[in-house]
Amino acid sequence: MDVWATGEASAALGFEAARVFDQLDPLEHRRAEVLEQRGLTGSAVLKSRRQISKDAIEFSGRYPPRTDGRCGHRIRFAR
Repeated sequence: MDVWATGEASAALGFEAARVFDQLDPLEHRRAEVLEQRGLTGSAVLKSRRQISKDAIEFSGRYPPRTDGRCGHRIRFAR
């Protein structure tokens, strides 16, 4: 019984991974297009991502945390 349950869980995980990949693949293609349009390659991409992350943290810090229990962890995990 345990072997069957393990196989079932593994299959479910594999199918979910495939669904997530299908959702992310178009985003990766769009990301590559934007980077190409901006002429960013190599370390310039990393510098750009760092600046975007800093801007996002600064932007979200402008608003007080929600008190209704939704999205209260948005800054805690951003680095």
